[in-house]
Amino acid sequence: MIVVITFLMSISTITVVGYRLIDDKRSYGQEVIQSLKNSVSNGTIQWNSWETNYDINTTSTFVSVVEQSDGKTIKQFTTKGTNQLLKKNFRTLTNGKNLEYRKGAGMYYRQQGVQTVTKNGQLVTIQYTVWMSLNRVVRMFVIIIEVIIIILVISLIAGIWLISKLSKRLNKPLVELTKSTHDIFSNSNQSYQETLSVPTNPKEVQELGNEFNNLLGSLNETILKNRQFTSDASHELRTPLAVILGHTELLKKHAADHPEIVPESVEYIDNEAHQMQQLVTSLLELSRSSNVNSNRVSIDVNETVDDIVKMYRNDEDHEIFTNLEPNLMLLANHGNLQQILMALIDNARKYSEIDSRIKINAKKVASNVEIRVIDEGVGVNSADKEKIFDRFYRADQSRSKDISGYGIGLAIVKQLVEVNHGKVSVQDNLPKGSQFILTFDSIEP
Repeated sequence: MIVVITFLMSISTITVVGYRLIDDKRSYGQEVIQSLKNSVSNGTIQWNSWETNYDINTTSTFVSVVEQSDGKTIKQFTTKGTNQLLKKNFRTLTNGKNLEYRKGAGMYYRQQGVQTVTKNGQLVTIQYTVWMSLNRVVRMFVIIIEVIIIILVISLIAGIWLISKLSKRLNKPLVELTKSTHDIFSNSNQSYQETLSVPTNPKEVQELGNEFNNLLGSLNETILKNRQFTSDASHELRTPLAVILGHTELLKKHAADHPEIVPESVEYIDNEAHQMQQLVTSLLELSRSSNVNSNRVSIDVNETVDDIVKMYRNDEDHEIFTNLEPNLMLLANHGNLQQILMALIDNARKYSEIDSRIKINAKKVASNVEIRVIDEGVGVNSADKEKIFDRFYRADQSRSKDISGYGIGLAIVKQLVEVNHGKVSVQDNLPKGSQFILTFDSIEP
């Protein structure tokens, strides 16, 4: 591209310079002809006086003056070398016949002029012709063209060399990045913690490598979570299945001889079957929450919270208090919001002591609506705060046979909140308990 631009600029420069030089020749030729016309006195050109006083370069400028009357040549005057020039064969190069090429003499620009005068009572026509050599101009053009060609060739070679060097410089980190990617995906023993080796230069490749690492990290995190999910689900299902199988074998072997064990074994099987049913239901809800399409609408926070609190009015173990800023409106799916709040209230009831209080506060913060579900339960350790929204995760304090659940409820809450373009987090509720904070887009009532 640079070579093409250089070539076009060179051609433009040559054209402009050539036009100016030829225009200078034309002006000079007109000047010579005008001086000849001015030398005419009493119908006769004062040739000797003009030739003596007017300085021209007879090696590059040739003049011919012809006086004619009734179609006959009366006199002809020429400068030195003109007759030799006229003897050489020529051919014109333009329609206007201003440019001539004379074999053995080169290129010339011809300027003509005519003057009619009265001499001895007769009309005399004087024809002026000036030939100006363009050989120096042509030589200069040839030199310029040669220099331009040399520069273009050098530029082309240098450009190819520089492009080759630059492409190798750019390709080297890309090749290394490709090799690093191939090594990772061809490794059969992946730990899913691998990252690509990112070069420091060039910046574009570094940014590309960093984006690949971000994508790889996200994919690895998803894979690890899915593996953990499968492992945890298998673990949670293994226990009730083992109990059911154990009691089934017990009944097969001893039910006939010891009928007294049947009711107890059946009760165990029934309890474990219900737990499995609850687990499967929770897993289905978790799967649906990740694929739900949120149809967000304007929701009255006060009305929604009041409706949900009424559902728990028969709960004698916990009392729910609300502190809601008036005229709060947020943007979310109404069913999703109800499910989120009920899950957080159930979580607070599950991990709080009997007769403890549960609070629901709501207020507008900047362009958002913030809802807090506050309990006085066991709380969440700092190390657990980032993990409690993971599937099957339960803090150590909650891993008790007295507290049912599989650690799926908060994972569903997080997914539903994110589907509605919101955020959820947890903080300590001093001196005891936790605060689950929901943030949704606010909308004017």
